[in-house]
Amino acid sequence: MAININDYMPSLESIFKILKWILLVSNGLVIIGSIFVLISGRDLGEPEFRNNHRVLIFACFMIILFCLLGIVGVWRKHFPSVLTYAILMTIALLLEIAELSKEDVGSFFASSAIVLCAYVYAFLIRHYEKQEEMKRVFSHQTAKI
Repeated sequence: MAININDYMPSLESIFKILKWILLVSNGLVIIGSIFVLISGRDLGEPEFRNNHRVLIFACFMIILFCLLGIVGVWRKHFPSVLTYAILMTIALLLEIAELSKEDVGSFFASSAIVLCAYVYAFLIRHYEKQEEMKRVFSHQTAKI
């Protein structure tokens, strides 16, 4: 009896669902955290927010908008929205590298993992869209015959 490795590998559909929930939960938590910071008005010890609450409010709104874009894109399986979210978050991470401290390294890697999940999820959406298109073309061609 031969062992088939595919019997032990997760399907693309299960990976797709896992990535979906990782992105939904993580973005939801970030939105909740941003709303908490917005309501409390705390600057969380970040030097760029000290005595400048307008910048803090703007940053919170931008984070909330980015994450809402990610949630809507993931929930609706909309490739351009998820890809836009991933690109915007990549830019945010690149800007964060400049002021990365030892305390922020764990957060940075967690954010990087979530952005990587977003890219994989976006390209899985594209893969499924192409599969559906091929099925439609094939069924249309077989209907002609």
